[in-house]
Amino acid sequence: MAKTFPFKSLNIKGLNIKPPLILAPMSELSCAPLRQLVAQIGGCGLFYTEMLNSRIISSCSLKDDPFLITGNESPIVAQLVGNDPKKIEMSIKRLEELGIFSGFDINMGCSRNSIMRHGWGLALFEDIDSALKVLEAARGATDLPLIVKIRSGVKHDLKKMIERVKAFSNIGCDAVVLHPRAKKDGFKRPARWEEIKILKQEIDIPVIGNGDITSVEDIFKMYNQTSCDAVMIGRAAIVRPWIFRQAIDKDFLPDPVDILEKAAINFEQLLPKELASKRFYLFLSWYLRNWPFFRYVLKGLNTSMSVKEMLLYVKEKIRDQKPVLDGPCFISRI
Repeated sequence: MAKTFPFKSLNIKGLNIKPPLILAPMSELSCAPLRQLVAQIGGCGLFYTEMLNSRIISSCSLKDDPFLITGNESPIVAQLVGNDPKKIEMSIKRLEELGIFSGFDINMGCSRNSIMRHGWGLALFEDIDSALKVLEAARGATDLPLIVKIRSGVKHDLKKMIERVKAFSNIGCDAVVLHPRAKKDGFKRPARWEEIKILKQEIDIPVIGNGDITSVEDIFKMYNQTSCDAVMIGRAAIVRPWIFRQAIDKDFLPDPVDILEKAAINFEQLLPKELASKRFYLFLSWYLRNWPFFRYVLKGLNTSMSVKEMLLYVKEKIRDQKPVLDGPCFISRI
């Protein structure tokens, strides 16, 4: 018998997220084909675009931008990165005109050096004056929900983090996503879920938890341990795109080969040919972790192959392998 998901839907300024499970923004990974795949399987209440560069979005043609391709996933939030208030404002206005997005998110969590050296992502979170100016511009550009995605900081400093999120809320930020890791942690240490709990106790806007979700059980653990308003799932959703569906229906049993075939169709149909091959290869580098000898299979793939060629090759190699679908999925970098 199907299991009823025991947590309430989340409403952020009229945006109803039901169930309160969210697909995280992931550079080069949370593209339209993956989002559509998750939507086809079911169970995800909100989708995010990949990180969108406000320098580009504010000034270039949006007509053929592959980062703005969408499938049947809905509702969807556009995540912007940048530290120029005028470019953030213009980007939001231009994106809202497309009529695709149900809200906007400002990235203040990305800790990659290539992002931070511009003053973006986590560097913006650390620069409170610039962060407030960006949020003021964003809030003035739209009446749609405005979310900020953060991490703990360059170093863990709970007091500073709480003060900054309160300042964001005072400007008009409607919700915050917290990945409770500091830059210095990398992915070597477990996410500090206790920081999600403390932030939830200290602020009045919804808190969305993110980090170290590797199984359906982890979703429930995060809810129970932190009282967060929603759970955002990243890398585990590439390995097991059905994780959302299983959270609301424990009896759902995926056919991983069938899902692989659906993914291939999505990549072929939604993306330009060359980009489709690159992104499908990245998808496979995670999705194949459901099979025990995935490294061996990956060695025979490359981005010069078409999506169809990669699919045929993978199906042949995994034909006699039994997938491992129980327990936590393998999300460590290889």
